[in-house]
Amino acid sequence: MCTTGQALQAWALTTDSLGRPNFKFAAETNFTLGCHGTPTVTTLDGTPGKGVVWMSDSSKGLVAFHAVPVGGLLVEIPVTRTGGLMKYQRPVFGNNRAYVQSGANVIAVGGTPGPVTYS
Repeated sequence: MCTTGQALQAWALTTDSLGRPNFKFAAETNFTLGCHGTPTVTTLDGTPGKGVVWMSDSSKGLVAFHAVPVGGLLVEIPVTRTGGLMKYQRPVFGNNRAYVQSGANVIAVGGTPGPVTYS
């Protein structure tokens, strides 16, 4: 969850004493974001503990965090800086890269050096 101008927050799905579902605050980032988009979560083939939360932020650009909090914090993963991005978008993924839009340009972040093969 990310409210405009606040930290990105993670909430854990738990149950109360009667077994009813309940959300409990788990962690947040240690800095604020523009938060004009939807966080996206990816995993490494569903491997526990290998999730990444991605956010296309209007002020910080593309940001990424480990999905499993450490000490109440979502730990940032360094990614290539894109600069602020357009509001209300999310990154898309393919060819071992994350793609985001900045104005009229599409920016590819990450992956391995070399040509991109489209099929």
